[in-house]
Amino acid sequence: MRPLLRHAGDRLVGRKSTTREPIIQEPEAPEPEATRRQAGVTESSRANRGWWDRNADEYQTEHGTFLGDDRFVWGPEGLDEVEAELLGPPEELKGRDVLELGAGAAQCSRWLAAQGARPVALDISHRQLQHALRIGGPVPLVCADAGALPFADGSFDLACSAYGALPFVADPRLVLREVRRGGR
Repeated sequence: MRPLLRHAGDRLVGRKSTTREPIIQEPEAPEPEATRRQAGVTESSRANRGWWDRNADEYQTEHGTFLGDDRFVWGPEGLDEVEAELLGPPEELKGRDVLELGAGAAQCSRWLAAQGARPVALDISHRQLQHALRIGGPVPLVCADAGALPFADGSFDLACSAYGALPFVADPRLVLREVRRGGR
C-alpha cells in the first residue's frame, strides 16, 4: 500500500512548468540565499519550508547513499540506531506509535516500521516528502510544522528527530512543548 501524503493546513501553490514535474513554491518565497538573523516563528517556518523545498533534490542526491532507504542514522556522525539503541532495544519498539520529526525522505521511519513500530514521518518540506513517496514503504507522511503538530494529545509513545527539526526552528522550546503534548 502506498503511503498517504497529508498536508496539515499547509498551503502549497503550484506554478506551470515546461517540464512534466510539478514545481512547488510558497506564495511568499524567502530570499534565495540563507541569512542569519533573529526571526519570529512564522517567518522562520516559512523560510525553512522554502529552503528545504528548493534544496531537497540536491540534499537527497548528495546524502542519499549515506542515509540509505531504511536505515536509522543519528546525524552526520553516522551513529546507527541498530548499535546505539537510543530508542531502546528494537524488539521493544514493536507496536509503539512513533513520531519522526524532520523526517526528510522518511528513512528512519521505514526502519522503525521494519521493527514493528507504527511510525508517522513528519516534515515541513513537501519536496522532501515527495522523495519519501518515491522510495515508498508503509509509512504515513505528514507535511506540517513541528511547532504546530496536527495530532491529538498523547498520540505517540515516542518522538525522535535524527537530523530534523530542532536546529532549524526559531524557538526549539515551542517545538519540544508541542512534541511533549503529542508524544512522551
